[in-house]
Amino acid sequence: MDDLRRAFSYFVVCVFLAAQMSCSEKVNEPDTEPPAVGISYPTDLSTITDQVHILAECHDENGISIVQFFVDDVLIAEDSKPPYDQIWYTGFWLDRQGYVLSVVAKDQNGNIGTSAPVTVTLAKDSECVPELIEPENGSVINLWDEYSFSWRPVHGARGYILKVRTSDFEFNQYFCTSGGPQECFVNLKETIFSGPIMPYNAPPFGDWSADGYWSVQAYWSSYYLSSWSEERYVRFSD
Repeated sequence: MDDLRRAFSYFVVCVFLAAQMSCSEKVNEPDTEPPAVGISYPTDLSTITDQVHILAECHDENGISIVQFFVDDVLIAEDSKPPYDQIWYTGFWLDRQGYVLSVVAKDQNGNIGTSAPVTVTLAKDSECVPELIEPENGSVINLWDEYSFSWRPVHGARGYILKVRTSDFEFNQYFCTSGGPQECFVNLKETIFSGPIMPYNAPPFGDWSADGYWSVQAYWSSYYLSSWSEERYVRFSD
């Protein structure tokens, strides 16, 4: 009877130790499972326009570190907190062809999951164009006076290009939100630029006047730009 009890006790101890070892092995196993990722909106093969709210479904037992949103392999935004969503301003993608959306999620252990691709088509009215405010058509501008160019903001724009031309000169003035380049000093929330224009080809002395035209283009990047606005006529003089 004692031998039977000893054998049973030995069996229980072995089972306990085996369970402990198994649990220990599971705890120490590295996480190699990528996050589950999907795009819930927009749906595949849909036609979209204007501002598109991209919704991503991301899940991982160890937590999501970062979620990246791509349009044709171009990174447009990142998100680190749920709900994982971003606005895509389609007006800067002008050719209206089919575009492929994808979402990439990385978990806390560096595992990467990628959604199935979603192909969408841009509607013809998705194109964005800045709306000019002032100076008004036909205004007279003295070259040496302070003046203002202004336009209504374009949703999603990271910067603007102001183009002024006459028969003697043409120049582009760049304005950006980052403040990095030296010329990016404009307040984009107000979209107002003030200052004198220096016509490089104008005579340095004497009377000078010219018919001028100005227009504005918004941009999301140096490659993704809006259409130019209408040209507005002004008269420059010194």
